[in-house]
Amino acid sequence: TQQVYGLIGHYYASSIKPIGGDSIGTQLYPNPAADHVFISVNNLNQSANMEISNMNGQVLQQLPLNPGQKTVNIDTHSLPTGVYIYSIHSPGISEPETGKFLVAH
Repeated sequence: TQQVYGLIGHYYASSIKPIGGDSIGTQLYPNPAADHVFISVNNLNQSANMEISNMNGQVLQQLPLNPGQKTVNIDTHSLPTGVYIYSIHSPGISEPETGKFLVAH
């Protein structure tokens, strides 16, 4: 997995693309997050599902994504401080697109 970091304000954004296969292309900000995490989605040409999991692999949220959708807003108020994993599953990509974010209240 390739990660690219860039500074947005005083937060870091990460762009994660799987090696091989087609990529949706995502960018997550802010990281760490207190209230909300925004995930910019590129190249989403068909319906997809996003799962938010804790580090134990327990799925905490499932969100449908629509073709052409550009941004996903995840409310982190109900998530305790910790590290979480998002994964986007779509028939158009060979492997789920994944990334991590930190919630710090």
